[in-house]
This record gives sequence, C-alpha cells and structure tokens, in this order.
Amino acid sequence: MKSIEKISTSSMGDAERLQSPIRQGALSEDLFLSIVNAIHSAETLDSIFKSTMALMPISLASYHHFPSLGALDYKTLGTFHGHNLPAPIERFYKGYNMKTPDPDIVTIFETGSFVWLSDLVRNSSEPNSSRISIAKRTLNLTGEALCIPLFGPRNRRGYMFLSGGMIKKENGPLLPYQIQALAQIFHSRFCLMIQSIERQVNLTKREAQVLELLTYGKTNQDIADILDLSVNTVSGYLKKIFLKLDVSDRVNASMRAQSMKSVF
Repeated sequence: MKSIEKISTSSMGDAERLQSPIRQGALSEDLFLSIVNAIHSAETLDSIFKSTMALMPISLASYHHFPSLGALDYKTLGTFHGHNLPAPIERFYKGYNMKTPDPDIVTIFETGSFVWLSDLVRNSSEPNSSRISIAKRTLNLTGEALCIPLFGPRNRRGYMFLSGGMIKKENGPLLPYQIQALAQIFHSRFCLMIQSIERQVNLTKREAQVLELLTYGKTNQDIADILDLSVNTVSGYLKKIFLKLDVSDRVNASMRAQSMKSVF
C-alpha cells in the first residue's frame, strides 16, 4: 500500500500537488510555503498581489492598504487592489471617497481577528442598518467570505477580503487561521516594500498622500477637502512632487507613480 501511495504522489503534477490539502479543509505544507515564497520573492507592489492571489485557494479577493498618514485611523480606505471582484464591488471601492468611515471594517478591526461575512450579517445588533444592507448585498454577490484585519510595521493597517475556492465554513477551523497568517505575511511584506519605495523617491508622508489622491483622479479642491488643507497648499505639494518625480503635470505624475508602483 505504501509503495502505491508513493507512486501516486510522485506522479502528480506540481500544480495538483500544491493544491492538494493534507487533510480536508487545510492547506498543504507545500502550498502554504509556496505562497510565502511568492510573497517574499515579489519585486513590485503589483506583482506581490497578483502572484499571491494566483496561488491562494480563492476565486476573488480585495486588499486595502490604509493611507500612511491615517494608519491608526482604520475608518478610511486607502490603496485598493481587486482580484476577480464582481463589477459592483469593484466600482464601489474604486469610487470610495476615503473620508466616510466604513462600518464593516470598523467592526472587523474591533474583533482583532478574521470574521466570516455571514457572521458579520447575522451578529449585528442593528439588523436594519445600512451597514448590514451592504454586507448582505456583498454576501449575495460573492458567497461566504473571510474578512481579515491586518496589522503591519509603523502602525500601517490593512484589510483583506477573500471568497470562493476553499473559503467555506464546512472546511473546518484550521483553514481560516492559515489564510489569516498568509494575509498577515503578505501585508507585512507589502508595508516593507512601500517603505523602500518611499526612501527611493524621498517623498514626505504628506506628499505621498497627495500623490495617492492624485492617482485616484482627485482634483486639487478634492485633495484639499480630504486632507483639510488649502488649495494653495495642495498646489505647493504638487510642485514638489512633480520635481521629485521629474514630470511637468498631474497626468504624467500619476502615470509615473503607477509605473513605479509608488501609490501608497
């Protein structure tokens, strides 16, 4: 019997072997370590997200990295990355105004650990609130999901939403902790990559936040309103950013930031 098992195992392709759990509802050691390796070997912010999601046993995901200046304020959303998200969810987060608190994320951070989306809906003390309405619509669009608060160096926080694939309650208690561990490793690595980019470009914290808002298509007035600055102050920051990025206008600044993956 053992020899048959060895032959069967050795004949499996790498992809099939990586996707095979050790037991029902748990990631194999090979798959877990392959995801960790993909996280640590990525060289850009874009590639770390894509390579990680390509290996994760999920079908759709989102990751939110909170603005560095507001890292302690988890009520707003910063940089957003989506993976196979339904169009309504993609549009919602891409259009998020970064000023209005997201009650779901506030609730999730208050737990300090992962939350199942269905539990978020069911355990609310405000069954008719708009928050629950949004959560229910998300549940209808994506099915069950893990909502994970993330904590990184220098008080940088993040949030990850994962659904599909193996993300099912019936897979047992170990899987969500494995997924949470991988999400946390991802977030810590993402934070360190951002710190490296900040040193290379030498933007101040405020300049970095102005640049991020610029890449979201915000006008000078929008940026001023969000950061509680005057329009003239925003214009001054933009001039400094243009000099540091070696560009002459906001369009090229945004394109340069995207190409350098320095959107934080």
